[in-house]
Amino acid sequence: MVPSVERREWVADRNQRPIGMGRLLTSILRVVWPSIVLGVATRLLLMVLTNIFVGQPAGSFLPELASRVIWSVVACSGVGLGTGLAKRRVAAMGIGGFAGAPLAFDLARAARKGAVELIRFEPATGAPSPIALAVVKAAEYGCLGILLGLTGRGKAPASRYALVGLATSMVFGGTILLHDALAAPPLLPTAAILDWLVNEFFFPIGCALVIFTADRRDFAGSR
Repeated sequence: MVPSVERREWVADRNQRPIGMGRLLTSILRVVWPSIVLGVATRLLLMVLTNIFVGQPAGSFLPELASRVIWSVVACSGVGLGTGLAKRRVAAMGIGGFAGAPLAFDLARAARKGAVELIRFEPATGAPSPIALAVVKAAEYGCLGILLGLTGRGKAPASRYALVGLATSMVFGGTILLHDALAAPPLLPTAAILDWLVNEFFFPIGCALVIFTADRRDFAGSR
């Protein structure tokens, strides 16, 4: 299939752009606001689901909100590091995701220190340790960055980005859920399942769509 004229012009334009701190900063800033929205959305979604199925709020509101916004901004900004690049796009997004996820994980844990109940970042006996989870997150968002870097070369639809996020969440989120299910006698509590649904299933899809918005803005700005 021959690439469209618009796509060829967009890629050629990105190839001619200088690669520097200013370019990387612009790429990150394009991700920040959608990431904040995603962080707030995940907090509200978990709160609603927990109230419906558990009958009580999911932790203290402000520490939880701060934790999720910080996680969303840092993790998605890491993945979005190379959205404005062409030749080094895939490598920059993969490295950014690999390095950004553990940093986001630690910052989110620090923001949650004032919460009364922690579900994921202070796991129950048998759940993965924080260090193990940080390693899994690094691998997960490194892979997500690489796949989105390959997916976003051109005018890809939002559905393609969402499918990449879904595939990533199924592989890595599924691994975490399986581990937790095998380690929790006899069954995982409902609150833990809801937390997994929001953090491990919904969030990677949302992060992929955040990168989609950044790519679309970059594409629109180059026309």
